[in-house]
Amino acid sequence: MDVFPLIMAFVGIIVAVITAIIIAIRARWVRDTYGPDFGIVDKVDAVMTPELWVAASIAIVLILVGAGTP
Repeated sequence: MDVFPLIMAFVGIIVAVITAIIIAIRARWVRDTYGPDFGIVDKVDAVMTPELWVAASIAIVLILVGAGTP
């Protein structure tokens, strides 16, 4: 059994958890700052920075490659 895919999946899960925590904190900040009347598209734009999109996609790729998905 090769250990490399297992390590990739583990790192992907760690990146996903860290990204989810950052998104939750930013979502709370956006809700507290702009209120509930702020549109959903504006909320997504305010919460999801390009760096968070990249981190989320890297986490997904690492988990899928670690799981053996081509």
